[in-house]
Amino acid sequence: MLPDKIPLLEVAIGDNRSAGQLLKRSLYEFRYLSPAVHQPAVALLMPADTRLTWQDGDLFPSMDQNLPEGDLLEHRQESRHQDAKPRTFRRWSTAGTRSIRPTKRS
Repeated sequence: MLPDKIPLLEVAIGDNRSAGQLLKRSLYEFRYLSPAVHQPAVALLMPADTRLTWQDGDLFPSMDQNLPEGDLLEHRQESRHQDAKPRTFRRWSTAGTRSIRPTKRS
């Protein structure tokens, strides 16, 4: 389960820093922000020309594969002095600027 403190993430695709948004409500939802059908896709099986909004009960595989695991996850836990396992959205902060990052909270 994801923390309520981070209700949505902005998703960058290539140089487009505002390509889409990832939300977690009762389902995961990814939205392309541009209505253009010819734009870079967040995943091969999630093209914008098929539809602009995608929903799934599980985190999309193209995003799940970017979550840190193993040594990287353990190192992050130790460096933050956390005993609890980090939440999914928070773990994306290690992915860098060409990936998924949290939005500013309102």
